[in-house]
Amino acid sequence: MAAPDLPPAPASVPPPPTKVGHNGHRRFWRPAVLLFGLVISATVAGVVHSMLGAEQRAQDDAARQSLSAGLQIHIDRKLAMLRYLRGLYDSSDFVSADEFKRFAQINPSGHERQWWFTVAWAPRQAGRFPIAYVEPPRPALSGVADLAADPVTAAAMRRAEALQQIVISDPRPAPGHGGMQIEAVMPVFAHGDATDARGRLEGFLIASCAIDGLFDDFLQRAFT
Repeated sequence: MAAPDLPPAPASVPPPPTKVGHNGHRRFWRPAVLLFGLVISATVAGVVHSMLGAEQRAQDDAARQSLSAGLQIHIDRKLAMLRYLRGLYDSSDFVSADEFKRFAQINPSGHERQWWFTVAWAPRQAGRFPIAYVEPPRPALSGVADLAADPVTAAAMRRAEALQQIVISDPRPAPGHGGMQIEAVMPVFAHGDATDARGRLEGFLIASCAIDGLFDDFLQRAFT
């Protein structure tokens, strides 16, 4: 007896591939996007910071240059007192104490901050430079026998004579006032010219001022 025909066995079906769900994709991409955003943000922040820093430095440099130029002009105006008085000596064979006082008072600088600004004449006498006149009068300076005996002033006097122009001394403590002071030293030559064969050093015009007074006056004018 023949065996009955049986239907063929169904072919084995492979299991469906495992799919990565939406949750898996999110777990992978969220940190990557976040990291990418942080990198871009840091880069942009760095560029902006660099640009702002460069702009700030440029503004600081411009401000420093402006203040420096303004301070130089301010100092030059104060030193004009010495140039003004040198004209007195260039135009006269002999200058008296009364003439010196009158010229010092006529100049506008003589009326500004007299508590920190003084001018003095120290004529050359046998190699020494005693103070002959000083305006405004300062009793503390009347006993100075020889300016060249002071190392700081003497150094400025030597430079001024060699350069034939105004020289600023090194700062030093201001006696009786606290703070620091400087001297502006201008040489005066016979006939107004040291290069002339007849020219000889006659003495020095000296302006003394307290540094804090100089800067306070400048700042009050600059930032009124």
